[in-house]
Amino acid sequence: MSKWQSIPREMGVFTVWWLWLLMLGIPTLWLLVGVFVHFGVLDKDSPGWVQAVGSIAAVFAAVLIANEQGRQQARERQSKDRVVSHLVVGVAARAAAVSSLLFQSFNDLQQQVKETNEEILTTVESQVLALRGINPVDLPRPEMVEPFLRIRAAMEQSHVMANLLANGRDGYVDRLRCATAFAHNSQAVHRAAEELQQAALI
Repeated sequence: MSKWQSIPREMGVFTVWWLWLLMLGIPTLWLLVGVFVHFGVLDKDSPGWVQAVGSIAAVFAAVLIANEQGRQQARERQSKDRVVSHLVVGVAARAAAVSSLLFQSFNDLQQQVKETNEEILTTVESQVLALRGINPVDLPRPEMVEPFLRIRAAMEQSHVMANLLANGRDGYVDRLRCATAFAHNSQAVHRAAEELQQAALI
């Protein structure tokens, strides 16, 4: 993509109009000065004065263009923040649903039925990967970072426990600990998801 193609359409139109204004306005101004000087309307010091006015006008135009660019960048940043907020809130809601599913699937996991366990573990793993794919630094609000990290930590622990329960041998897995972790993490993820949604709406 070229440099001009990367300029937003509104900014491009605004810049083009100002360039045309400068290109047409300055020669027109000098033409009028020449006419006025020829007919004696302006004295000999007038061209310097007009040049100063032209310089001020150029500075004014540059300031307007810079302000418009700043507003455009602010709009783009707000749009990006909205997209990231919707994405993170959606991922958090799915994490809460998966954590509930994992808690409800405790009996299925400990029965160690391969097909059932693979489906459950794949669902949990995909959610953990989705959470890992989000960089907390990119979150639009500082208030969203802490609940997001709690969700990710809880889901990662639940994923480890689910693997132990599904693949561990009898006598080597603390089933009560796994069940307790599933219940605790499910509640923690739901609370953090609600906090994250509230923070995104601030």
